[in-house]
Amino acid sequence: IQSNCMYWSREARVAKGITNTAINVLTVGSDAISKTSPLIKSRTLPDAHFKSLRLYRRICRYMPYIIYHNSFTTVTTPEQAKAHIGKHFRYNNKLRDASVIDHLVHDANDTMVKILYGDFGNQPHRILEWIAPGYEVNRNNRGINMLNDKKYADKSSYLKGFYEGEDHPDF
Repeated sequence: IQSNCMYWSREARVAKGITNTAINVLTVGSDAISKTSPLIKSRTLPDAHFKSLRLYRRICRYMPYIIYHNSFTTVTTPEQAKAHIGKHFRYNNKLRDASVIDHLVHDANDTMVKILYGDFGNQPHRILEWIAPGYEVNRNNRGINMLNDKKYADKSSYLKGFYEGEDHPDF
């Protein structure tokens, strides 16, 4: 029996008559694995919701490994990282299109595989912007309202946060 590890490309395996198209996941980069995972479409909105919930739980399960393996213990703790990931998930909680949710979940799954395999390169800020408070990139695409200073000048900070909807506690 010949080993599949000798023939890395699919074309080489087919040319040699090897029909098993399995790849060695220990020696192949995460791109080869994540590109082969198909986008599975959800039938309904609750299916997409539960798919994102399963992804969130899986990310939370891997969070201590990601923090300690990548030496991010000086920046954040696993509990803070889980709360920060939850903030990113809650940002998209108003989506009502199952295909958009599926694409976001698929991309997040690919990113998680790359992080677990260590394929983020020399750019740890790519991980830190998602898991560490204070490193996040401004993803607020609602625009900047220049009238907020005038509108909320005589209001309390609590009321301003209530009106803008940005003052949510992280649980």
